[in-house]
Amino acid sequence: MIQSRIREIRRAKGMTLQQVADRVGTTAQTIGRLETGMRTLSIDWVRKIAEGLGADPSELLALPEGGDLSIAGHVGPNGKVALKPSGTFSLRLMASQPVAIEINEGIGAHQKGDILIFEQAGAKNLDAAIGKECLIELKDATTIIARVAPGQLSSQLTLLPIDNQGPMMRDADAVSAAPLIGSWRSAN
Repeated sequence: MIQSRIREIRRAKGMTLQQVADRVGTTAQTIGRLETGMRTLSIDWVRKIAEGLGADPSELLALPEGGDLSIAGHVGPNGKVALKPSGTFSLRLMASQPVAIEINEGIGAHQKGDILIFEQAGAKNLDAAIGKECLIELKDATTIIARVAPGQLSSQLTLLPIDNQGPMMRDADAVSAAPLIGSWRSAN
């Protein structure tokens, strides 16, 4: 069965349902229904949405063998699972230049052995890093992981520790800030 990757690509591009809808000439509700499979995704819709996302139409569709899993349901209160298909989850990287970092000691929400995946292609756009956990290279060649907040000047960032224990760095001179796009935790 062919599955849609519209949501995955839209989120990777940092776009809202409304932004895509405006570009396509429809409603956010329609785009949401096309993303989740609640509405039939025709070839015409694939073409329009691909154009609105600035993507190749072939990127919007995937076969399960390609690394996509159907979401079978949702977990609610008390761990009760409501089985209701609601789209797909992609195991493929949505990054043009991914870099992986392994956690040696637990820090913040990350446990020892976790693999964090960052997007290097977005590293030069410091404004896009605001509010995100990023792999940051400083002018002194130090590389750290921190949550990014604006600095006093547009060329500077305030770096917040991800574990709430390290020091905050005000007005850090960053060379790049690659946003976290995913993580992997092994079963061990």
